[in-house]
Amino acid sequence: MWLFGKPYSGLSALCKEVSRELGIVHLRSKDILNHFLKNPFDVQAKKLRSSLRKGEKVDDDLIVDLIYKRLQFPDVVENGYILQGFPTTCDQVRKLNAKGVIPMLTFSNLQTDLAIKCRAAKTRLAGKSTFKLDPEILNTRIKETTEHFPLIERFVLHHYHNLRYVSSALSIESNLVKIRTDLSDVLRQRYNVAQELSEGRPFDSRCIMLQKKEV
Repeated sequence: MWLFGKPYSGLSALCKEVSRELGIVHLRSKDILNHFLKNPFDVQAKKLRSSLRKGEKVDDDLIVDLIYKRLQFPDVVENGYILQGFPTTCDQVRKLNAKGVIPMLTFSNLQTDLAIKCRAAKTRLAGKSTFKLDPEILNTRIKETTEHFPLIERFVLHHYHNLRYVSSALSIESNLVKIRTDLSDVLRQRYNVAQELSEGRPFDSRCIMLQKKEV
């Protein structure tokens, strides 16, 4: 599964609960990069270290390659995963798609800009501020996601037919119920498709997104 949304909209808290409740692996792009940075022998990790030393922006192709590599680890293969906060652009979605990384479900987290800014302001007042919560930096990040997310949603709707919505305005428990229900529906669809394929009966491929190897 993928879960994306605006910065500081409660993605981490929801992903942690989904991971705990469903027993799937919680993945974040920055954690994946940090993991591979510790490997002195990985070729792509060397490229990553080189970019960081030069103060360069990490190339999307490199991030996608490392995410793809992480998805091959046994814990993910056996239990599934929820990827938080990535992709953030439609180009990144296309690069993941080219690698064959197609989520079973994609969730977009609905949250108003005002609610995000109020939450960030409360955190700053509590003395827990970071540079990411600087009003100017936060506004820039919100603006970037506002520009890119409609394109991502359009791509997912057109190619995967699996876009769902959660909302930070609701409780984590309510969102968990929705995610669990949506996941159950998709798994039921896949089971029905498997039955129809095994019996040689036709099925409506529009109702579900399958990779070639899954078919």
